[in-house]
Amino acid sequence: MACRKLFVLSALLVATGFSSCEKNFNAEELSKDDAFRDETSTDEISKRAVQSAKTTFNRLKSTFVGLAEKKGARGRPRFRGRPSSTSYKIDMVFVMDRSGSIGRRNFNLEKQFVANLIEYFPIFPARTRVAIVTYSTLVKLEFNFNKYINKECLRKGIQDIRYTGGMTATGTALQYVRNSLIFNAAAGARSGAKKVVFVLTDSKSNRGVTPGIPAGQLKSAGVIIFALGITYNIRQSELLAIATSPNHVFHVANYAVLNQVTQAIRGDLSKKCYNGQTVYDECGRKCRCLNGKLVKCCRLRREFTDMSYTERVRYINTVKTASTNPAYKPQYDTLLTLHKTIFFSGIHDIDFFLPWHRWYILQYENLLQQIDCRVTVPYWDWSLVGANPFSSSIWNTDFFNFEQMLRIQFHDLVHCRIDGKMCTIDSATAPEFFLHHGFVDKIWWDWQKQSNAHKFNTYFLTQAGLMTSTPYRSKDFLDLNNQPGCVCAEYVNPRNVAYGRIKVSQLKSVARLPLPPLSNKAAKLFRTSSVEIKLVTRLRVKIKPRRTVSKSALHGSDAKLGIKLSEIGQGD
Repeated sequence: MACRKLFVLSALLVATGFSSCEKNFNAEELSKDDAFRDETSTDEISKRAVQSAKTTFNRLKSTFVGLAEKKGARGRPRFRGRPSSTSYKIDMVFVMDRSGSIGRRNFNLEKQFVANLIEYFPIFPARTRVAIVTYSTLVKLEFNFNKYINKECLRKGIQDIRYTGGMTATGTALQYVRNSLIFNAAAGARSGAKKVVFVLTDSKSNRGVTPGIPAGQLKSAGVIIFALGITYNIRQSELLAIATSPNHVFHVANYAVLNQVTQAIRGDLSKKCYNGQTVYDECGRKCRCLNGKLVKCCRLRREFTDMSYTERVRYINTVKTASTNPAYKPQYDTLLTLHKTIFFSGIHDIDFFLPWHRWYILQYENLLQQIDCRVTVPYWDWSLVGANPFSSSIWNTDFFNFEQMLRIQFHDLVHCRIDGKMCTIDSATAPEFFLHHGFVDKIWWDWQKQSNAHKFNTYFLTQAGLMTSTPYRSKDFLDLNNQPGCVCAEYVNPRNVAYGRIKVSQLKSVARLPLPPLSNKAAKLFRTSSVEIKLVTRLRVKIKPRRTVSKSALHGSDAKLGIKLSEIGQGD
């Protein structure tokens, strides 16, 4: 008899929209949920409110997508924009239903819909930030606004969300968004950013607080809420209570129609660019077009003296903002102090020097991009203002000789040739620091690009320990195009007369300024061992010019390059 009652109860649950696999279900919960359940599972108003895929897509374009798109002269969306504009800062939360009535297959369709919808928005720390909350019986924060700083990782983050099943606590999810997420600076929320919430649900709320209560509180605080109902199990009245206005309510009959909306979005995106096209996005990254989506996007780091006046001023002003604005100064100070704190903790030794400073440049760049996503860390090619040392076979040699010369002869030496703060443990606070280290990193990357054996050097691959004060190992930063956080970066060669025109054979024969030895001051600062100094002294012979020239004999471009261009047919 008890089994028969259990069977009847299970049948009733299925008939009213619950899954037979509900977690932690009991009679007490059923009585609590009665307040949210009507006698019938649908109503005629909800049926009449259901929209076609075409209508839903068009309304999404004119309302939700309209928050992001900037129009060009002909009314078409354009990739380049003004990323620093406050009016285009959006903190966006997707509240996704993963209750038992959906099922794993339909939940995947829900994820595909969200993943395609975000393609319309510029996902950068200074522009649109996205957080996702899922809900069933319990509410789960999948990731906050700080987690993903670009679309590449955000796409993957959405696909990694797992389905669980359970009841439908829509109101509790909105309550969590209000109390713990959308206004929480620790979660990456920003003051002054437009606050947007997009709720997806396939049935009326049957657990926790009534959705209209937290939704009303969010709307009173200026939050824009969109609500998408899927299937007839969700009442139109509940969607209207959640959304900011009737224009922000969408309702489709089932997940097949939702999938049609997703396909319409994909078709619309495909019109933005053609496959294989090189496109520069709103923040200046160089991307490839694939079915309307921008993929393989790389930040471009340029030589400082080769940048335009506007680009240099933008970089300087962004650094000023980071170092003075209370919203960014704590991060800025912490990052720069870190280098001083661990100066003698291995970051200037062979094990960590190159990968650690690549990580450090990325952290600095990520901070600057919170202010203006067009800004990358430039490099200063000091070989353009001195004797060009890159004419020797030393750069094609084994890793150890290459690393010793780069770290000791060039990195250490240039630090103290500049002098001032650059020749102290406070060097990270000097304006030249990141420009100098950018060039050191470029030299390493140019060396790595010779082959996979150069790029994925076994010396780093075999290291098991974490780099000092980071959660990463050296091997995590061997590929500049694939760094943690889905960040691709690339160094752009300067448009200088010497680049790509002067052959190594020509440099070997032309008279150049002599290469200075490592100073005692630099050796003391970086605690260079006598063994390392002897090795570098021996290796320096290989890059000495065959003929030298005095600095007083060089003028104009020659003085900057440290060679007489006329000797190789490149003179002014």
